[in-house]
Amino acid sequence: MRMPEYVWNPGKDEWLRRARGLSFDDVKYHLTSSEPLGDIQNPNQERYPGQRLYIIRINNLAWVVPYRRTARYVFLYTAYPQRKIHADLPGPTERR
Repeated sequence: MRMPEYVWNPGKDEWLRRARGLSFDDVKYHLTSSEPLGDIQNPNQERYPGQRLYIIRINNLAWVVPYRRTARYVFLYTAYPQRKIHADLPGPTERR
């Protein structure tokens, strides 16, 4: 079985680089090099039907990454730090 390809909006990637110092390439690296800390359904399914949330660790901080999966693609929507989850993280993981 073929692994899905990670895709994203290039404009959103540029915005993430400028605003949050993180790129979707960074997110992809962390998703493919280690297991996410979590993979949950977006709790607001009325507004975001079918959307899920990866929780990953970058620079010892938890990041939430909303995404939608199809048979061929994993479309990444954005990434934002989640300080509430950060307090529960075990040991550090460095950013690429």
